[in-house]
Amino acid sequence: MDIIITHPNGWGLEQQQRLRTAAIKAGLTTEGQAATQVKFLSEAEASIHFCIESLGLNSTVSPESKLVVCDAGGSTVDTTVYNVKSSRPKLELEEIKRSDCVQAGSIFVDEAASEYIRSELGRAGLRAVAVENCAKQGINAFISMIKPEFDGLKESVGCKVGEKTLNRARDGVHITNGRMRFLKHTVQSFFDPLVNEILDSAESQAEDIDNPYVFLVGGFGDSPYLQKCMKTRLGDSAKLTVNNKPGAKAVADGAVIWAIVQSVTSRAARYSYGVPVAIPYNRFSPEHTKREVGLGPGGIPLVLGGWSEIIGKNTVVSADSAIGVSYCRPFRTPRPTLSNFSAVLYSTTHLYDVEFVKDSDGSVKDGFYPVCTISANMQELEGALDPNYDMFGLYWELHFRVCIQFGDTELKAYLEWVDKEGEVCKGEASTIAASVL
Repeated sequence: MDIIITHPNGWGLEQQQRLRTAAIKAGLTTEGQAATQVKFLSEAEASIHFCIESLGLNSTVSPESKLVVCDAGGSTVDTTVYNVKSSRPKLELEEIKRSDCVQAGSIFVDEAASEYIRSELGRAGLRAVAVENCAKQGINAFISMIKPEFDGLKESVGCKVGEKTLNRARDGVHITNGRMRFLKHTVQSFFDPLVNEILDSAESQAEDIDNPYVFLVGGFGDSPYLQKCMKTRLGDSAKLTVNNKPGAKAVADGAVIWAIVQSVTSRAARYSYGVPVAIPYNRFSPEHTKREVGLGPGGIPLVLGGWSEIIGKNTVVSADSAIGVSYCRPFRTPRPTLSNFSAVLYSTTHLYDVEFVKDSDGSVKDGFYPVCTISANMQELEGALDPNYDMFGLYWELHFRVCIQFGDTELKAYLEWVDKEGEVCKGEASTIAASVL
């Protein structure tokens, strides 16, 4: 049995590890099976599978078509762009741009309405207890009746805030037979800040893409007002498709579909990933001169804490391939302890001019985060390392690669080396976030 857990696009390895731990504690899996049995999927990816399947678009989209999925939920709104690599016999998609996640879900419409209702009830002269009781009724009525039906066409709508005996007309507040009147522009003011943020995000993601398919899904995606605003904003520049099954669980259904077909073949890295290394000393750099200088093989001056990038942020990575970088670690003994050789993988959102991952005191610099510790048993290489000679005498080099693979929706990292017989060996893949250990 596979366990598919979906989560917002903005979540990363730390949150996935917490979810995996929760699944173990809930008895859904065991510690030994969790690494392979529990799989994670972003809500945007689940939604695209739901759209393609439920709307019957398998035969409509063609290779190189661009799909923009806007998953508008209760708290977050995730927008992701996919390219169709192949439509037959199986739909194959690749994520071509890092997903954009904004805090503009429908719950913020509720909060704006709640604040307005409480303010109006207070202006109407109700006492504090009455304000609280009526506000609860009003908010429930807004959430269940007004919000899902509002399309911006009616000039006003009535919202039940109390019993029919409640009547007030004071300071511009009108409550008749327990119903408060909301003018159209008032309700629009609850929606518009969030709708504009959603549209800006979707438009930004679809920028420079010619006539894409745009899918609006999620609970908030059922909103007639949001749908109308998106149609108006996009115009003829895109083909907008909305969920034709209001209330359908696009994420849950899409996760099941994904588990069956697993159509996404590539995805964009959300962060840059790399490891700390020693780099040549530059006596003209202030960042170098404040660090302790050591001598590497051949007497080359080196400083610690340098940044070696393996995968850059926004790099599109094929789901069935790995990216690796070769490294060399010198030893002054031919038989170093290699039974638990390890390297720490870090992530960052920095894009340019990154030279160091650690400060001169050895602490991790701001903007860098430990992702996982990758370890491997290379004990068989003890006594078989490559010998070299410098001014200090003999030294031995261990050659290895740090590899990263996006085999599914999780990052997997492992060490790779060549054994005595020339065979390529791989260490155990790690997905454990160091920050939650």
